[in-house]
Amino acid sequence: MNLQLEKAMVSQSRSLIDLHYQQVLENIARTLNNPAALPSFAVPISGSAQITDTFSLGANGLVNAVTSSTNLSPTGTVNIQAMWNLVPVTEPSKLQLMRVAHQVAISHPVITDTEGLQKLHRFLGAEPHAVIPQGWWSRGSRWDVPRSAAYSAHYGNTYVWVMPEGVPGLSRFTLHMLDLATAASTAMGELVSDGPVSPSAPLPPGPIVPPAPARVSDPAPIPATMVPPGPTIPPPPASAFPKPMAADPCLPAPLPAGRAEIMPATKPRAPVPPVPLGILPVPPRS
Repeated sequence: MNLQLEKAMVSQSRSLIDLHYQQVLENIARTLNNPAALPSFAVPISGSAQITDTFSLGANGLVNAVTSSTNLSPTGTVNIQAMWNLVPVTEPSKLQLMRVAHQVAISHPVITDTEGLQKLHRFLGAEPHAVIPQGWWSRGSRWDVPRSAAYSAHYGNTYVWVMPEGVPGLSRFTLHMLDLATAASTAMGELVSDGPVSPSAPLPPGPIVPPAPARVSDPAPIPATMVPPGPTIPPPPASAFPKPMAADPCLPAPLPAGRAEIMPATKPRAPVPPVPLGILPVPPRS
């Protein structure tokens, strides 16, 4: 592996933790400036390091009958690019819990979002004020930041910094933020944690899902009701029916009942004598 590429990859991997610390400190400064503001947090999912080396050599000279001279001008450049692909946190439930967690971290006296505080309690599995570290940061102006500070950030004119002895608290709070940012959301809007950050904290209870109602396959039969009899309808009078038609004199009389008509047999026709072949007589002219 190229030595420059190896150094670039190590430096980029080292910058990942600094990126998390910087986000947390800027959100702390944002919350100190306005406790109702939502934090801004993003999780890196992939990264890349690229090194491009270029080298060129130029030459120019002067040649005549007496003397000759040549000037060489080599040039080279090294371009190092390190990038992180970030996924911002945009779910409202996660941003709500992150805001409450930052309010607890700065020891805000009054937390008006009681619903978010209860959700954070269920997510952490313990009282948030007992799990989230407090007092690990310092606040002041730009000129109050000491040179020995391990990390520092600002939001507007509000500056915060962390001394070396406060890095454990910063690390614990950063782990809580990463746990919130990468938690899975359930259908009821609750967040499911992979596990508590503190080893002494119990596991958070899961959401209570009500049992599904029993499925009714066959409905109960509907009792039959007796239909009362309708009114008696009298038969129609004889005048309502049409009169029979008179017999047609051109048609044969109908046969009485029980008799069948016997058709007379036809007589055979007399045979026609054959005509002898010959010359037919010519009829006389008139």
